[in-house]
Amino acid sequence: MLYFYAAAKVEDTYSNADVLLYALLGIAVVMSILALLFGLITLISKTVATPAGNRSAVPLPPQGEALPAPATAPQGVALVETESQGKLTLVDTDAATAAILMAIVSERSGIPLNHLEFKSIRLLGESLGEKEVGA
Repeated sequence: MLYFYAAAKVEDTYSNADVLLYALLGIAVVMSILALLFGLITLISKTVATPAGNRSAVPLPPQGEALPAPATAPQGVALVETESQGKLTLVDTDAATAAILMAIVSERSGIPLNHLEFKSIRLLGESLGEKEVGA
């Protein structure tokens, strides 16, 4: 029924059934290739996906769920912007690195830096000694 000619003759005409068959065959070929690509992409995404054991230690909140409110000072106690909370012991780290770490923690948690209390910061690696900072 299906014949492909190298050169079509002008007097060759196709019946409506032939045209419909060609159209359905073309649609079937396109849909089968799309299904094959879908299966290939799904297989690759499952192969490359991060295993559950290797995910980050900090779980992210589900989409649309509000983050918990940051901790606040006790009622009736106003903290001065320049006032710190206690003493900080630096173990094997310098003050500049500790300041950067404290700023990152404050930024990511949404808690103002003067409301956080850091007891000690320890650098894993080379030894600089132990010193106490703050009043």
